[in-house]
Amino acid sequence: MEIDIQEIWPKLKHWEPLKTRVAPLEQMSGRLAVTQLQYKGPMFDLTRGVLDLSGTGRDIRIGFTSPSHEIQDLSAGFKMVKNRLSINDLTAMINDLDWLSNWITYPAGLALPFQVEAGRFQMLEGRISLSGQAVMGTNMRLSIQLSGTGTDDLKPDMIRLEHKPLTDATIRFDRHLPIPAVRFKGRLDTRSLDTLLDQKSLIYQRVLALTQGQPVDITADPDTGLRVHTRLIQMDSLIPMISKNKGSGAPFPIPGENLTLLADRLEYGTFRFTGLKAGILWAHHQADVRLDRADFCGVDITGQMKINPDPASPVRHAETNLRLTAADRKNVGDLLSCVYPGIHLMDGGYSLNAALSNTGPLKTLHTGLSGDITFVSENGQIHKMTLLSRLLSVLNILKLPDIRQEGFRYHRIEVNAHMKNGIIQLEKQSLMRKTWPCSLPGKSIRLRTG
Repeated sequence: MEIDIQEIWPKLKHWEPLKTRVAPLEQMSGRLAVTQLQYKGPMFDLTRGVLDLSGTGRDIRIGFTSPSHEIQDLSAGFKMVKNRLSINDLTAMINDLDWLSNWITYPAGLALPFQVEAGRFQMLEGRISLSGQAVMGTNMRLSIQLSGTGTDDLKPDMIRLEHKPLTDATIRFDRHLPIPAVRFKGRLDTRSLDTLLDQKSLIYQRVLALTQGQPVDITADPDTGLRVHTRLIQMDSLIPMISKNKGSGAPFPIPGENLTLLADRLEYGTFRFTGLKAGILWAHHQADVRLDRADFCGVDITGQMKINPDPASPVRHAETNLRLTAADRKNVGDLLSCVYPGIHLMDGGYSLNAALSNTGPLKTLHTGLSGDITFVSENGQIHKMTLLSRLLSVLNILKLPDIRQEGFRYHRIEVNAHMKNGIIQLEKQSLMRKTWPCSLPGKSIRLRTG
């Protein structure tokens, strides 16, 4: 016996066992080939009866919003016994995902359309489960398992992405925790996202802004936890994403996991950092970040940051402590030309120490740093017509005619300074040649931050 679903759907969707669980469904059409049909109950009131039904379906179209059909070309085998419904061997074409927006933040981010294979749907008393595998392009499979009390309550239990040789990753969701969290296993290379995601979608554009198209490798190790290795992190894009306080603690809660972040390069405004390694631990409503190493123009940087949301503030706050060290470096000219490209100020060996801290909104991280700085350079030369040589000449401190033409060599330069909110106050400076010492008055300068 063959049934036209469109003819029976108006009554079927109001049938009590189905009504509360298919509430978002607006339309359904297609053909059912019934191989077994048994009904016990009032002939003219199906809502009070018990139906035993099995067979197959084909050419089924499902719409969650009229007049659209988000799911098309669906075929499957089905069996309904009493209040239990089981659908197996399901295949379908998915054209839209807005109906999943209650649990997916960016449902339109997946590249559409895509084919679903090996799908399975079960509706037992009080629970619904849905699983299947999406074919997302050449050599890519996205498997998913959902469960809930109804179709409008479906939430993810597991997502697996296979895109060999780049990616084989599984994400499991712990929804029983006070704050829903995820657990990651396997390896994910963000180059797989070029196929998985719609390249015009917001989520893809955000990933692109963070990485500038460079690959990110994410792996899970049972001993060391989660490991993220990226060639580039663009902090100017990341800070606005995580600065807003949504009241849910850390932006990406991964309980019981340590995350190790490795970045070949990190860009923040005009600053370029290399060789970054950091550890991140999420605990309750805060994230603790430990910066093990980073290089800024030859200066080593270590430190800590604690991101602790303030419930009374719309933005996230952080406590930051950084240590900058450069001991017995060969040439201060490399440091200065890195900070100020194209300007050759001076040469000479140098050492640098700084302890900087900031407490405040994440977005003011680079402008709110305060602390003490010491700088020493020995056996070098200040080049002609640099800012320092012109300043010395104007002040007529050295009373030497060669400053404007050839600069001069020095035995030792020592500077003690204090930074407050991006302003450096020079507190003590001394400049020594082999034959004379010189001390310069204190002065305030603004640190370039962008």
